[in-house]
Amino acid sequence: MDLTEVSVDQAEAIAHAVDVTAEPFDLVRGPLLRVRVLRVTDRDRLLVAVAHRLALDPTALDAFLVEHGLAYTRLRQAPEAPARGATEPGWPSVEECAAARERWLERLSALPVLDLPTDRPHRPRPTRTGAVEPLALPTGLARRLRDVRGIPDDPAVLFAGVAALVARLTPQSAVPLVVPVRPSPAETDTLLGRPETDVVVSALLDGSSTFQDVADQVGAELARARMDAAALPPGALADQIGSCGDPGRQPVPVRVAVRRRTTTLPAYSGVSCTSVDLPVSMATRDLSFAVDLCGDTAGGVLEYDTGLFEPITAQRIVRRFGHLLAAAVENPRAPVTTLPVLPPDERALVVSGWNRTERAFPRDRTAASLFEEQVSRDREARAVEHEGAWLTYGELNERANRLAHRLIDRGVGPDVPVGVCLPRSIDTVVCLVAVLKAGGAYLPLDPEHPVERLAYVVEDAGARVVLTNDVHTHAFSVTAADVISLDALDGSDATRPTTNPVVATTAEHLAYVIYTSGSTGSPKGVAVAHRALSRLVKGADYARLGPDEVHLQLSPLSFDASLLELWGSLLNGGTLVLPPSGLPFPDLLEVALRQHRITVLLLVSPQLHIAAEQFPEALARVPQLLVGGDVLSPSSAAELLPYLDGTRLVHVYGPTECTLFATWKHLEAVDTTRPTVPLGRPITNTRTYVLDENLAPVPVGVPGELWLGGDGLAREYLGRPDLTAARFLADPFGPPGGRIYRTGDLARWLPDGDLEFLGRCDDQIKIRGYRIELGEVDAALAAHPDVRAVATVVRDDAPGGRALAAYLVGDTHPRDVELREHMATRVPSYMIPAAFVWLDRIPLTGNGKVDRNSLPPPEFGGARHSDAPRSTMEDRVLDVMAATLGLDVIGPDDDFFELGGNSLLMVDLFTRLEELAPSSGLNLVDLLEYRTGACIAGLLEAPGGGT
Repeated sequence: MDLTEVSVDQAEAIAHAVDVTAEPFDLVRGPLLRVRVLRVTDRDRLLVAVAHRLALDPTALDAFLVEHGLAYTRLRQAPEAPARGATEPGWPSVEECAAARERWLERLSALPVLDLPTDRPHRPRPTRTGAVEPLALPTGLARRLRDVRGIPDDPAVLFAGVAALVARLTPQSAVPLVVPVRPSPAETDTLLGRPETDVVVSALLDGSSTFQDVADQVGAELARARMDAAALPPGALADQIGSCGDPGRQPVPVRVAVRRRTTTLPAYSGVSCTSVDLPVSMATRDLSFAVDLCGDTAGGVLEYDTGLFEPITAQRIVRRFGHLLAAAVENPRAPVTTLPVLPPDERALVVSGWNRTERAFPRDRTAASLFEEQVSRDREARAVEHEGAWLTYGELNERANRLAHRLIDRGVGPDVPVGVCLPRSIDTVVCLVAVLKAGGAYLPLDPEHPVERLAYVVEDAGARVVLTNDVHTHAFSVTAADVISLDALDGSDATRPTTNPVVATTAEHLAYVIYTSGSTGSPKGVAVAHRALSRLVKGADYARLGPDEVHLQLSPLSFDASLLELWGSLLNGGTLVLPPSGLPFPDLLEVALRQHRITVLLLVSPQLHIAAEQFPEALARVPQLLVGGDVLSPSSAAELLPYLDGTRLVHVYGPTECTLFATWKHLEAVDTTRPTVPLGRPITNTRTYVLDENLAPVPVGVPGELWLGGDGLAREYLGRPDLTAARFLADPFGPPGGRIYRTGDLARWLPDGDLEFLGRCDDQIKIRGYRIELGEVDAALAAHPDVRAVATVVRDDAPGGRALAAYLVGDTHPRDVELREHMATRVPSYMIPAAFVWLDRIPLTGNGKVDRNSLPPPEFGGARHSDAPRSTMEDRVLDVMAATLGLDVIGPDDDFFELGGNSLLMVDLFTRLEELAPSSGLNLVDLLEYRTGACIAGLLEAPGGGT
């Protein structure tokens, strides 16, 4: 190919050469070897030799080029000299080939699919676009490889190094690698007619396996593979190695090739030669290590699939390999699990570089003193308002002071829990501020929770006082708490002092205690000090919090999202708006957004989706919108962003034990190829670590358990020192005296420093923002006299999204409605399963755990009555209800909520019913009272329709 007619530089010439290498081979008609000479200038030529692996492997191609140089020299020196005779390789018989192939197929069938962590998910139709990263091992390392097994240029040590690296990047103990082998390397390195064959070598690494063990194991596998390679045609196992039933994945995604090379280039008489590295355009595997041994040096390239890996990840993999291999050669008797996989620069990045979040905040102040500071700044500023009534900061301070003095008289002081069981109201806010001013810790109690749960929480927390109203005083009659009904106060508080109480409360004392679902079957109290609360709302980087902001208190007090709503406002001089009473979601949100200038709003992911669908224009007027509490799907977020133009959408994450938020990410664009929206980076004065089971930092991109540190950690689990000691440990990476909390969440660092959520390590889940321990659900169900065994799981195939399904064993099978009534007296409504399935036994795995994969899919709902519809309207309503619930048929008297309905599906049902009867006047709240198809149809047919 003559390139002299066009002006090209070396880069353009190389691009032409790459085009030559990219031309496909015709395996039927050939040829399988292409040699092109590109004339770059009058003096320079670029020789490009490309061979299919079935014709020449890389070692044989080197030999071919040497022979090519010798032939060129002979032709120049003696044109008439005869060519050298060819050596004919020996080929196996058909029977030998078949037997060898069967042996390998049996071995391959027992191998697991290697789940290699990638930056991006596999696609159904991968492009296999490739690139390379230079692989340069430390000087002298090649010479020391022989020390491990006493074999010069031992490829098994390099294979073992890759196996050890992959084992540290995945949770799997069996690591299969694709390796090319030749029948007898010493005899065939210059044999052109017998190429290498790809086989699979598997290394089994348990917790005690040393690097020496792995190298010996791989060496034995290689020896066996070479014996079989004599009877194994090239490409004989290509289909089995390259496919696992998933067109986007390879069962063995890592290939390792080790070659012995010399520095001598082919000799062409009268010609000066240099080698040129051509860029790779295709990737044969997810990762392919090609290591060249040349005397005392070792180098090569890592070829990687650019559809799966970022260039920075390939660079990090290369550095990890060199770092681990150097340590392994230095100490081959060390267990692989103890070998350092993180180079110093990457370790510093994940331990401290991405955790530089320190910012000044009032860490030694109490919440009460911070509130009083806002009062002194502007007493006339509006603090809280509800349904047309409001209090200024000065008025709120005086009312809270009077009640605080009463609480002090009742024995409230530092670290004394005070229950608050009230609906949303200005009085409730007064009570919360009063408890903090008295030095106590407020204990939020949801009036909607069962009486048994409320009494348990008060007793377990040791609450000295409970603040409530006349409606709920009976719930605490069995407790030792001093119950104060705000309805029964005789006005004596009017004579109490309005001055700020003087109490000996410090930032280390408790500010509140929130009870969350417990894995042992009982809720546990998360006790949080003032310093952690201050860290959440003072000096925050995830949102603007100040006197100009208006917050909506949408969440129940017992839900930790209320912390931002309440204290993000009151400790920064903002205005707290309480939504209208008596309205269900999303009506109360829509009304609040239309009536008030809300500037900061926190929603759970499902709430955001509903609001964006029902009233996007009202939502778009909120300048700062935070979403968290549940998994946010990238596709949903991408759909929402166009509606929220001008709104700062922030994805937040954090457990109750870290005072609501630990990480945040401003969503300006969303990568829909990812399984979830990234968690982002730690908020101010917070540290995040992704650790393995030995509490060692894992590399970027590798799954591990997420641990949190910093000033936002809870102080303890109230009254449970053993549990506190198990979940809160000393921070081995941070400043002295620091602690870290074990979240139980799986996560990984993304290449750009964001965190990605991967699921739960245990049985704790979140549904519609509520944290649920499946053990507590199991314990409540097991208390039923007819239940002998139970296993509750979360299902993603339920109508409307995630839902609980309970699998039960018992001699008699109570109806679903009886089980729901039983659960309603023990747990909140969001912890009642949507489906119940009776089994003869709970299937278990070999280690005694519930075999979730063997549990049959539940039927979410199911008609209890087979009565025919009584009217055309009733028939249409039943069709609409069945479609909403994802059921084939339901009966006229079936309860919508008992069939698996929830607040989110209720909104969907309401929308469908409005389309069915647009002039009925139906209200969303009607569906809470009229719950069956017969009742709803009767309401729609009645004069005047809805209420």
